Amino acid sequence: MNGLTATRTESPLSRLHRVVACVGVAALPIAGGFDTVGLALLTAAAALGIPLLLRTPGGLSWWLAGVWLAWWAMAAASLAWSTAPQDAALQSAWPLVILPALAPLRERPACWLWALGLGVAAQSIIQTALWQFGSGPDGLHWYPPYTGMWAAAGVMLLIGLARTRRSTLPRLAAVVLTAAALAGVLLSSSLACWASLGAGGVILAWRWASTSAYWRSVCWVAVIGLGAGAAITLPHMWQQVRTAGHDLEQASRPIETEGPAALDSGVGLRVAWWHAGWVALQDRPLAGSGAGSVERTLAELEANMPSRWGAAVPGFLTRNPHCSLISTAIEQGGIGVVLLLGAAAGGLVASWRLGGRRRVLCGLTAAWGTLLVSGVTHAVLLEPYTAALASLLLAASLGRPPLPCAAPGD
Repeated sequence: MNGLTATRTESPLSRLHRVVACVGVAALPIAGGFDTVGLALLTAAAALGIPLLLRTPGGLSWWLAGVWLAWWAMAAASLAWSTAPQDAALQSAWPLVILPALAPLRERPACWLWALGLGVAAQSIIQTALWQFGSGPDGLHWYPPYTGMWAAAGVMLLIGLARTRRSTLPRLAAVVLTAAALAGVLLSSSLACWASLGAGGVILAWRWASTSAYWRSVCWVAVIGLGAGAAITLPHMWQQVRTAGHDLEQASRPIETEGPAALDSGVGLRVAWWHAGWVALQDRPLAGSGAGSVERTLAELEANMPSRWGAAVPGFLTRNPHCSLISTAIEQGGIGVVLLLGAAAGGLVASWRLGGRRRVLCGLTAAWGTLLVSGVTHAVLLEPYTAALASLLLAASLGRPPLPCAAPGD
């Protein structure tokens, strides 16, 4: 009755905001220009959400939002001492509008969860269609591992949605969306995304270890999603595993004897970038070299480092070192690294606490886990498409205990 009363007293403006925000969330994972439309809609919705965001209860939520905004503020301020400000990727700050845009939906998280599920499923369908009728699984985004990040986080969030639906039809719909998202992870052809799915599953198992509902949900999703995805991707997945094994074996060879050839692979380049990030952090430990300075800093390091640590390796010079922690170490130094790690830790703690009070968000921590594991090998914050996922999870973690008028299952 309380939920019915809340629906009746909802103003037309609030209803419009909910529709705009949900459409915006649904558009984000699809890419191909849809993500830009989604951010535009969420920007419009943010105007209504700012007052509610400012009334967020203090404590961990304020600390988490403050650390996240401080990281972006430092990224902007670092332009003042940047060695290459023209290369700064500050357009990735646009998804910050998601924080106020989702504030009015904190009491009804199922709304944006359904929207996210539809968006992730649409992306997976597009990937599948292009896999069958096109040249590969790229979908509408040029880099499939990024769509895999959205899909992996979507799997974790949608399992929680499916678990809390009381009627058969909504529960079945949520399971189908989860299975589609799971197929999207497989179609991303990214070992990092596959590993992140395992990490998220471990977190979910930790929370639900004593409940049979978890295992039933996992079995349904695994049978449907893995069956559908594997039927399409098994040959390519096996090839990816073999390639990764070869790269790991090559990168483990003695660098002193193999020279640059040992690092001439995806794994080897990441080893070189991690080493370069550590050296850059030691050179400028406080505030780094400024936003946009990654490629120039790598060029300076390459001129002074032995070939066994990246010099002469094709692809070493890049603006994207495939890890936000590395780019932060180079651009913002130790301060930026502390802020970034603080935001990640705060997101995990806040989402764990919130998931314990709101059953529908029980997969939020697992979604954080998928993002953080993928972020080890991909620079999440250098592109608006994936930075939007980080902001979405953070905005969802700024919740509070449900009010008496909250909808059932939320």
